[in-house]
Amino acid sequence: MDCPKLIHTRYGVFSERLHETIIKRHIPASGSIELTTRCNLNCAHCYINQPVSHAGVKKRELTESQWISMIDQMADEGCLWLLMTGGEPFVRKDFFHIYTHAKKKGMLISLFTNGTQLTERIADYLTEWTPFVVEITLYGRTQETYERVTGVPGSHKRCYQAIDMLMKRQIPLQLKSMVLNINQSEVRSMQQFSRDRGLTFRYDPVISKRIDGSDMQRDCRLSPQEIVAFENEDEERRSAWLDIWKRLSHMRAPEDRLFTCGAGRTSFHIDASGVLYICIMVRHHGYDLKRGSFHEGWHHFIPGILEQKRVKSIPCATCDIQALCDYCSGWVKMETGDIEGYSPYLCEIAHLRADRMGIQNNLQTIQRQMIKSNAAITKEEKHEIGQAALCRTSD
Repeated sequence: MDCPKLIHTRYGVFSERLHETIIKRHIPASGSIELTTRCNLNCAHCYINQPVSHAGVKKRELTESQWISMIDQMADEGCLWLLMTGGEPFVRKDFFHIYTHAKKKGMLISLFTNGTQLTERIADYLTEWTPFVVEITLYGRTQETYERVTGVPGSHKRCYQAIDMLMKRQIPLQLKSMVLNINQSEVRSMQQFSRDRGLTFRYDPVISKRIDGSDMQRDCRLSPQEIVAFENEDEERRSAWLDIWKRLSHMRAPEDRLFTCGAGRTSFHIDASGVLYICIMVRHHGYDLKRGSFHEGWHHFIPGILEQKRVKSIPCATCDIQALCDYCSGWVKMETGDIEGYSPYLCEIAHLRADRMGIQNNLQTIQRQMIKSNAAITKEEKHEIGQAALCRTSD
């Protein structure tokens, strides 16, 4: 029987109120842990995947007991929302020992998976120990496209079987996709597939380089023009960007701050070898938790990272249309090798979005400023910026 004195609050309201307290007290309420960098697929665009059988990579991963200790420490500091990702987390034979321990600690767990490792046994276990949500990435609607991305025969069938297994058991499920030149023509059908089943679907067309610095992803990512044209075909997406502009166009990130988002303030990331970072994208400077505690890393190391100031002056800091840009210091570091760098790719996307929305912007001015003021810019970057300007003037 319901207690008459118990106040019922919607999750969204509860989350918003809790978040306000979390910010004030610098509580690491939301974290992501990369249980492994190994994966059973070999996706053309992936920024992290290593072969499942790679002994050297496996040896560098935290053990089950080390992860359990980390989870205890995270819980003691107030971690409530936890994302478990990879690689592919289900390739770890001890996955459910780690997962169940976090569940028993009261954490709300999201699982990122490609779905191809799910079995009836795993689905039954997730029914008993239900996650907050499972997110499965779709790489194509047809077998041909899906397996052209993953490079693994039979992976299409196993992925879609996993979706059926989770839906049959009413396990919270969401679908998503990366938009590549390989699967672009099938993203709308993946979107419709999700809608037909009452599932949330999201997609991301902005592909980063690998964390090891290689850039083979460039061969399969869309051009800025293709990205904005693709977004413009989606009324929901157009409305979302317009709403973002209305809400945030008057705001400017502090010009001297290197990190301007919530990373490291209420959230964190731990990689497969136990290194603590402010987020999943910023990999250049971390704290080795095998040599210290989570408490020390969060309260003493992370604040020092957040206090870092910009040394260089880049036009991005004063740009009129920051609200429409995907700029992220971590992403730009992976793209250019410079944490304070400038990405012609992201810049072109933002200004094309502004054009589509009829917002006056200053792309060519910014490009000229970059070429003139940044002595460290390479000849290749100058060429790329120049090409972007030519695209703009030929529209």
